[in-house]
Amino acid sequence: ETELEQGLGSLQRKLSVAEDALSVAREEAGKRTEDASRLADLLVLREEELSKYKGDVERLTEAQLELKQTLEESLSRVHQSDLEKELVDRRVVRQLLISYFSAPAKRRRDVLELMARMLEFGQDDRTAVGLNNRRLREVLGSLVKAPDGGGGLNPVGSVSEKWVEYLMHETEPDQDDGF
Repeated sequence: ETELEQGLGSLQRKLSVAEDALSVAREEAGKRTEDASRLADLLVLREEELSKYKGDVERLTEAQLELKQTLEESLSRVHQSDLEKELVDRRVVRQLLISYFSAPAKRRRDVLELMARMLEFGQDDRTAVGLNNRRLREVLGSLVKAPDGGGGLNPVGSVSEKWVEYLMHETEPDQDDGF
């Protein structure tokens, strides 16, 4: 029986070692199961966040497209209105020039005033064509008489005469401006 008892003792020791190993394995499996459960929960949370972010990206993309379309429409309207404001019909300009050159000298200022309004002249432009200084010259001319002859200065002419000369010079057919 001693052999039997020895065999039984040996088996009990092996069983005890196996039970200890099984216990350790169960603990490890439990830890692994807990880790897997935590990772699965974390994965679910990340998938929910990812889904939320995808929805945000879709909404932002749609908003971006709407804003882009609105911007393009606004720019188109601004561009069209700018073009409409800047355009003056050639026939109107032609008629104004004809009126200016065919009008008596006293009426040319009125035609020039009309051209300045239609072409939206600024103060500098109005001064350049003599619209701002002319009234002062007329008032001073009525108050002060020019010296007679021998002053040594040749009269330069009025701004309107210089303007007409300039226009005539620029429209001479022998000039080659590339047109």
